[in-house]
This record gives sequence, C-alpha cells and structure tokens, in this order.
Amino acid sequence: MEIKGNFINYGEYVDVHDNEVVNLHVGGELKIDKGKLDHFPPCMTYEQGESALRILKENGFVAQETDPMCFLYLMGCTEERTADIRPIRWLKNKQLLREMLELWFKRLLDERSMKKAKMEAICSLCFVDKEGEAIHLAKNKPVLSYDSDVLTNFFATI
Repeated sequence: MEIKGNFINYGEYVDVHDNEVVNLHVGGELKIDKGKLDHFPPCMTYEQGESALRILKENGFVAQETDPMCFLYLMGCTEERTADIRPIRWLKNKQLLREMLELWFKRLLDERSMKKAKMEAICSLCFVDKEGEAIHLAKNKPVLSYDSDVLTNFFATI
C-alpha cells in the first residue's frame, strides 16, 4: 500500500485508507502537518466545543496548554485550521477517552453515520497520552467513577 502525506517531527501516525488502518512508527514528537490530518466530523457547535474544552481542562482530562483552535478543529467544531495543528494531550485513562468520545458523538453513532471503528481510527490521529504517544482506544469496559460522572453530567446539558 502506498502511504501519502507530509509528516513533520514524526511520532506515530495512523491513517485509514480504504478501510485499512496503516500505522507508521518513527521517532520524535508527534506533529500533524496542516492539511494532512483527518479530524472528527462536525457534531457540536463552536460554543459547545468551547464549553467542553473548559470542562475537560478544569477536571484534568486534557492538558491546560491545549490550544482551543486545535481542539475545536480536531473535534469537528470548526473547519478553521491553525497553521500548527497538534494532537490533544489526554491525561486520563483510555476508557474515559472512549466514554467522552461516545458521549460527544452519540448522535452520529446512534444514527450510524459514524461507526465506532472510524471513531477509534480518528482518535489515534487526534489524541496523544501523557508521554506524547498516539492513543489507541481500549475495548469498552465501563467502570463507575467520579470522572465518568463528570463527563456524563456535562454532556447531558448540551
């Protein structure tokens, strides 16, 4: 399979091409070249995305230095790109990331206009862990927790 795209300061890059997932592992920091990133489809408004980012930062889900424009672009709240799109640094466990994404994209998942497999593939492009490694979502293993309640309660309001 031919891999196309520009890679800068490579990390782990995952692409979906004809329903195949292609992984490219190279050393260094993950940085996504403008125009080369698959991002999540639109599902929330710009304002809802801003509120979500505020809650995620306040509760330690994402790094405080998360750039709002990168976050809003990657999560599908705006088509406006910044010159330097960087993945979102997720600070909690993979299960909470899965729960957040399933709550965020509940409507699309329920309508079947987005499949969980596509959500998982895009997640690997848009989210990195504390060490800067691309996150591959774990199988769903719901565990009751305060953090899970924070997510559920917030997404119930939007």
